[in-house]
Amino acid sequence: MRAVQMLVKGSNQGLIDPRSVSMIILVSDGDPTVGEIKLSTIQKNVKRVMREEFSLFSLGIGFDVDYDFLERIAMENRGMAQRIYANHDAAEQLRTFYRQLSSPLLRKITVQFPEDAVSDVTQSRFDKYFSGSELVVAGKVLPSESETLTSFTTASGVS
Repeated sequence: MRAVQMLVKGSNQGLIDPRSVSMIILVSDGDPTVGEIKLSTIQKNVKRVMREEFSLFSLGIGFDVDYDFLERIAMENRGMAQRIYANHDAAEQLRTFYRQLSSPLLRKITVQFPEDAVSDVTQSRFDKYFSGSELVVAGKVLPSESETLTSFTTASGVS
């Protein structure tokens, strides 16, 4: 929650480029020991203070990580979770994680289909797209005389 306060303050003071992507990286074992320790309350508090333009990424380090919690809190706040295994090359795992997050290419991605063309679409809006990641949109193609399915995709980039 302190990180959100810092980002809000920076935004309000004009210290953050509006074209940039503001991210919070939480490094934790997912087992709180100070302050609020109830996971559901922590999750609600974070969701309450997060702004739409911020994303939370969780890094769980070690073997006794509550990865489910770290993944839930990240996914709920436009991020993702990654587990870092201590007995493997942790430095390389951290480098890989950083390389992916350091290259945000697009944000506010929307994939639209004609209403009469598809149904049961899983997800068609995505907050961010990073270099090396993927976006998956699945659904049912409705019967049609056309053999072509068209979509319209919009997104924002730095330029």
